[in-house]
Amino acid sequence: MTLEGGEAVLQFADQCLYRLGEDQLFDIGAQSPCALGQGGEYPAGEQLAVMAGDQTPALQPAALGDGKASKKGAADLTAIGTLTEVTGNVQINGKPTRAGAPLQRNNPLQTGPDGAATLTFTDGQTLHLRSASRFSIKDYRYAAQQPERNRAIFDLAQGSLIYQAGTMAKDNPQAVKLITPSGTLDVNAANFTVIIGSMVLQVSAGSVTLNGQEITAGQYVYVSDLGNLQVFNSL
Repeated sequence: MTLEGGEAVLQFADQCLYRLGEDQLFDIGAQSPCALGQGGEYPAGEQLAVMAGDQTPALQPAALGDGKASKKGAADLTAIGTLTEVTGNVQINGKPTRAGAPLQRNNPLQTGPDGAATLTFTDGQTLHLRSASRFSIKDYRYAAQQPERNRAIFDLAQGSLIYQAGTMAKDNPQAVKLITPSGTLDVNAANFTVIIGSMVLQVSAGSVTLNGQEITAGQYVYVSDLGNLQVFNSL
């Protein structure tokens, strides 16, 4: 890395260059142009938000000496939370990780048979992933002064988690959603536990909505493999 005035220039082994302006964050990640084999020189920012496969945009090298990065794109690389606790085998983007790692949108997380992880987001909501879970952050946007624009969309494809609501769901009950194989949960500022398989849902505080049906504190839900939903007041 070299410094040129108020910016940093990062050069990697495959000859990709990135220019990072003042007060900007950078994370090369697995989906950077370098990782995709696209050489050249790029400003840090929105041009780094590329995807693998056929959806990869055609990136054009920046003019030498330009060095002006998009602050909007740089914001997309900003951490939205932290992996506050890690036990056993836990991976982000298919790579082993540890406590303190930043969380970003579109991060896929996986816990092994002995693994567990606690995710804490900037609005204070927490998710505790149990063993053998597959989870991803589809979207997360939080601004304390604009609760009507906040949103979080999570996806639990396998395993189980314990969820505790933060400021986002309390200020805007429709802002947080959890996608599961059995349906989408509207969190409604609730605390709950969900287990994927023949899905089991326990609500300990507040309420959630699953497939249009409200589940309140103290109730349990069982969803069979055929999609039949049953609500119990006790187990």
